[in-house]
Amino acid sequence: MFHTLLYNSRWQKFTLIYGVISHKHHCIYIHVPKTAGTSIEKKLGLFAQVTRDIQDHRTLAEIQPLSLSDLKKPFSHATVYGVYRKMVALKEHRQFLTSKQYEQYFKFTLVRNPWARVFSWYQNVMADPQHQKIYGVASECSFDQFVEEHLDDWPLKSQLYWLKDRSGQIPFDYIGRFENLREDTTKIFSHLGMLADLPRLNLGTGENHQSYYSIESIKKVAEKYAEELELFGYSFHEPDFYKPIRKSIQLPLLKGLKSDLTEKWDAEHIK
Repeated sequence: MFHTLLYNSRWQKFTLIYGVISHKHHCIYIHVPKTAGTSIEKKLGLFAQVTRDIQDHRTLAEIQPLSLSDLKKPFSHATVYGVYRKMVALKEHRQFLTSKQYEQYFKFTLVRNPWARVFSWYQNVMADPQHQKIYGVASECSFDQFVEEHLDDWPLKSQLYWLKDRSGQIPFDYIGRFENLREDTTKIFSHLGMLADLPRLNLGTGENHQSYYSIESIKKVAEKYAEELELFGYSFHEPDFYKPIRKSIQLPLLKGLKSDLTEKWDAEHIK
């Protein structure tokens, strides 16, 4: 287990911060909010107990080591931001990766239907007065109002915000789906040489998100997350069905893992 003590200005207290980098398992896990990430971090041994703000939501770009080519572009936004985030991470005593480790470690993440993810975060906020205070959400906020006013809040950034590196690529070895959680995490943990059991933490209510959406809120989410909808093939009307991952970010085969992330599809079905 690896951790450090960090003063968290959001909560105005010291908290233990654990990394999404596991040198023990030679892997990098990117935790997109509301994709079962707390359970996965717990499974990887990144914390002993679930406490407020314990999760590590660093993006791939924030973890990615700076290269010489980055430093040759001192005025690029990506380079300036990368240097800034490295300084922040250094201040917080977070773990770093060498370039070799970054290239060789197994990179994985999970994604989720955007309409379901937005609703899940809404439920989380409405059950937590602290979150309501932080994000300025009224205690009686309706779901339509939430979609209208809060899609730009940090936890609801596009999933691609977490998954893209500084060059805009998505260089993951495995992208699983929340909708296929048990099967995909079984493949991931098997590859890492771990037992497949996944702790069930921060569970939602299990309500059907579709019944909460209006025509207008459906459209707003579709517009906000258009790029990831195209890449990951999600649909509002068929939340448990998805097309294969788009060919432009098709993942390489790695030790027998299927690159399209689901046994329902073979390589010839990919667009």
